[in-house]
Amino acid sequence: MPVGTEDGTFGHPAGDFHVGQLVQVTRSDGSWTYGKVMAYDDLGDTYSVMTRAGAKHLVERESLTDDVVVNPSDGSCAQQ
Repeated sequence: MPVGTEDGTFGHPAGDFHVGQLVQVTRSDGSWTYGKVMAYDDLGDTYSVMTRAGAKHLVERESLTDDVVVNPSDGSCAQQ
């Protein structure tokens, strides 16, 4: 179950994710990087995701996963 608010969810639903949810997004070279869902466009079924390199817009669902690596010692994201 995602953690973010008192009820165990993140912000507003955003397609298959929630605003504020930590995800992994594919990079142009095919590798994955961490990001946070900032917005969802239901008309285009695309996401805006903030990564360390900056915002990525018009990200399609198949370019995202919620399978993130968590640091077992403190529960934080391993690379965020």
